[in-house]
Amino acid sequence: MEHQRQIEFHTILLKDFRRLQSESHHLQILHDNAFDLLNECLERKRELEINCMQKDLQILKLEDIIEQRDRTNDYVVDQVVAAEAKVKSFKMQINRVKVHGAFLSFRVALLKRICKMLKTGYQGLEQRVRDSEEKLAVTTCGGCLTSKNSDSEADMDESDAKRHSRESV
Repeated sequence: MEHQRQIEFHTILLKDFRRLQSESHHLQILHDNAFDLLNECLERKRELEINCMQKDLQILKLEDIIEQRDRTNDYVVDQVVAAEAKVKSFKMQINRVKVHGAFLSFRVALLKRICKMLKTGYQGLEQRVRDSEEKLAVTTCGGCLTSKNSDSEADMDESDAKRHSRESV
């Protein structure tokens, strides 16, 4: 009777162990996906910052043209008006990029937090899996498994447990 309870307990531990392994695997995938998304956001943010710097340089060149204006020459006046319009347009684009950059910064911070939480959760699950493995090793009876440290522990299922209980009786 005691042996039957050990087998049932062992079966429950095996199911818990498999569930923990599965959860651990899914959590690792989520962590990897969040980390990839974080890297994509950081790369996009760098691209936007470079774009802003390029626009700032263009604005400086256009402002230089505006400062050198000679209102007596109609061609220069047209150039100045066009340059002023471009400066306004570039400044609006820079503001949009800065807003998008701020959003990406927020998203990066959020993703870093999520990655940290997922990593912590994953490490906790790894510890639970190790604890479960230790419990399995402790509760393993001599005839159930070939080796305490082999992968065959995870291969034992209910049918194996029932077969073992019939053989041991």
